[in-house]
Parts: sequence; C-alpha cells; structure tokens
Amino acid sequence: GYRLAKPSYLKEQGYRLVNAAEKYYIACDCADWEEKKNTISNFELHSFGVKEPEHIEDVLGGMICVWPDRGHTYGPDSGVALLEYLPPLISTFGEAFKKYK
Repeated sequence: GYRLAKPSYLKEQGYRLVNAAEKYYIACDCADWEEKKNTISNFELHSFGVKEPEHIEDVLGGMICVWPDRGHTYGPDSGVALLEYLPPLISTFGEAFKKYK
C-alpha cells in the first residue's frame, strides 16, 4: 500500500495546489447524477479531503474528475449515451467556481 501526502504537507513543501478532492470524483456508472450535481454545486475550493478535511488558502484552482471506464452502463454504444450526463455537471462546476474569481 501507500499513503498519500496530506495537502498541508505538500503546501509546506512549496507545492502550489489544485483541489481535486475525492468528493468531486465521478464514476460514469453513477446511479444518482442529481446527487453528484448537488455535491459539485457546493464546491469548496479551500476544503481538501473528505475523511480528514483540511482548509488550505492560496490554491491555484480546482477540478472535478470523471472516469468514463464504464460507459456501457447506459447501453452498448461505446459510452455515447453518457455524453448527455456530463455537460450539466461541467456547467454546474463552472457556476460553483465563479464565486472564487
């Protein structure tokens, strides 16, 4: 196994951080897209981590992570049907992120 370095440790080492907290990870076989959209709409740029949250100031930015490795969940179309679910999530993230400009 391995242990990930805490964001505060990385910051202390001089790294500039982009928030990619695991609560904003989206697996494309997600059963509840509205729940994910709600989570993303409450994006907190300075809150890192879920199990042991840390508040970090002076962050470069944030991102959501999408894994389309199970696109067949929505039919045998090589993931094309999945495309209808992603634009609303991306738009929601964009709206949520505006408060940090």
